[in-house]
Amino acid sequence: NDFTCHTQVGAEWATFSQAANFNGVAEGGTFSYAIIDDPTQIPGADVADWGIRSAVASANTPAGAGSWCKILKFDIDATTPSEFRIGIMAGNANNVNWNPSGLRVSVDGGTPAAVTNLVDTIGQANMVFFDVDLNGATSGTFTIEAQRRAATQGASLAGVTFDATSAVTFPDGALALDQKTLSLTLVAPDTSINGTINALYLAGAGATDVEIVSAEADTGFSASYVGSTLGTANTNEAITVSFDNATVGLANGESTNSTLVVTWTEVGSGVTNTSEAALDVTYVNVPSSLALAPTSLSLVLNAGDAGTNGTIAASLVAGTLSTDVEVVSVSAGSGFSAAPTSFTLDTGTPAADITVTFTDPGGLAHDDVVSSSLVVVWTEAGSGVTNTANAALDVTYNDPPDLTEVWTIGIDFGAVVAGNNWNHISVGGNATTLGLDSDEQEVNPDSVGIADLGRLSDGTATGVGFTLVNSTGQIAWDFAGGTDGDGGLIEAAGADVYGDGLISNDQASRVTVSGVDFFLITFTGLDDNLTYGFVSGWDHDNANFDTRWNVYSDNGFTNVTDTFLTDVTGGDNEGYGSFSGLTSSGGELYLGLTGDGGAAQIVLAALTLTAYQEPVTAIGAMGVGVISGGTQVVLSWQGQAGASYGVEATDNLVTGTWTGINTGIAGLDGMLSVTNDITADQQFFRSYVEE
Repeated sequence: NDFTCHTQVGAEWATFSQAANFNGVAEGGTFSYAIIDDPTQIPGADVADWGIRSAVASANTPAGAGSWCKILKFDIDATTPSEFRIGIMAGNANNVNWNPSGLRVSVDGGTPAAVTNLVDTIGQANMVFFDVDLNGATSGTFTIEAQRRAATQGASLAGVTFDATSAVTFPDGALALDQKTLSLTLVAPDTSINGTINALYLAGAGATDVEIVSAEADTGFSASYVGSTLGTANTNEAITVSFDNATVGLANGESTNSTLVVTWTEVGSGVTNTSEAALDVTYVNVPSSLALAPTSLSLVLNAGDAGTNGTIAASLVAGTLSTDVEVVSVSAGSGFSAAPTSFTLDTGTPAADITVTFTDPGGLAHDDVVSSSLVVVWTEAGSGVTNTANAALDVTYNDPPDLTEVWTIGIDFGAVVAGNNWNHISVGGNATTLGLDSDEQEVNPDSVGIADLGRLSDGTATGVGFTLVNSTGQIAWDFAGGTDGDGGLIEAAGADVYGDGLISNDQASRVTVSGVDFFLITFTGLDDNLTYGFVSGWDHDNANFDTRWNVYSDNGFTNVTDTFLTDVTGGDNEGYGSFSGLTSSGGELYLGLTGDGGAAQIVLAALTLTAYQEPVTAIGAMGVGVISGGTQVVLSWQGQAGASYGVEATDNLVTGTWTGINTGIAGLDGMLSVTNDITADQQFFRSYVEE
């Protein structure tokens, strides 16, 4: 809201509204101001103004010369003219100290517009006018304040005026519209909507009536009114503005606009005038639609399976009218199929599952990927318009080469102490004293070293080491019970093995804290060229034993934070861990086990680690070099330990036959080479991996 202001001493044209119209404003002196244009001529009648809904005033606080005192507050509403003038009479017939030294007005707590250094007048009012432009606002709270001249006396107002400042062609009467714009929103299923703009009577000196000649609008808009005469007996006439979409045909989200033109005349003048307001309407009719989730589906087809399938959900996205959505067809290509192929979604059945199936066409190799799209054709019932929704599909064929087991080791936690089924091997503690907590281990990272590390199958695990850190701050025992903890190697590991293991138990039954209480396992001396499978055989339905396995890329957990639980690559929440395809880095592999949920114990049992050699399935480019003299050729290629290679030769790539010239070449991790005699003017060679 904008203000401009000016001052003058003496009366200016205005309609005065006396202080009695404002609750809480104390009237001083012997005057009873009413409707007034000349402050020296005081009529006795009161006036009801157009915009006041509430008012308060306090002229005595805060104290102190120069302080600003709130005199009155008033609210405006939609009936207020868009531009008006506030006129403030400040003066006192008896005491200059009651005259304010400044006046100011603000709206909704905003920056006030102020006039200061008013003249000292006794018996003659300071007239201060503030011109207000509402800029389209239809509500607001105005506050008028006066500045005190004396510390011991408050400021006073002699009166306040409110006047419309719109130009009036004829001084005896005019018409103005209460708002410059009217915006409507038409929501389906309605096809028409109404709004109201008020025509306001502006009385001049002669208070002549104003006659509405017409109210018109176009582009689907129309206007109507009941009475056409405005005057002192009828100061307001409601003009109904209507919009009918049947004549325009707006679609969802579309808008149109027009102008309301009200033609009027001052009775007896013979001259017509117009007042205008901008009109606009937006039509809202959001159609019902269909959504797919997920929008991409990835499947895995394992070798030996005839096919694989997954599910995509089709859901109704209800529009303004909640119309049904009819699925006309569902299709997919490249070996994919989908069912059902047609169905209807409505408020009673807002979702349906689409089963996507891929059937093995044969001839796929490991890691081959087949891609396609699910195409759902649908229509909003009754619209006659078809739409499509799509989801990306792919399937990966899984037929990994057989791995060669190199060795398997089992972890045993030692025999029980005589007379005690619980063989204590805690970190830095004993049967009654807790082992080192995580803070102590940061300084002195002691760990349980298992010396009895052996093999369960043929192969070698030379140099492989195993350590265990107990960061639970609790006692750790060998959970042997009877003869299971006899120091022998573990012979099997599975989800139901209840055998030799290690338990971290709190005698006070303190619940473990995930990521803080944990066992950390480190394997060292591993071959980074091998892959590993790890199994822990503990499993139990009791929630006290719920734990979570994790695999990590580095040994950074002597001071475990929440990061401990972020790099999960396998396992579940019941303590049984089964991981495959693990790799070591720098010969080291790290696994952790922590409490989960309300667990009070962390348990390790039946631990095995198996190393696997991946078969060689490809050979890189072959290098060819002719030995000086041109009688021999040297063939070389990148080899791999554990593989066996052969070399074949032919004289013609089109009609020739490949003949083996070298077999049983032992592989190694590095370059392999063989030397052969050149037996023809033209000769071709190739190497291959022997079965």
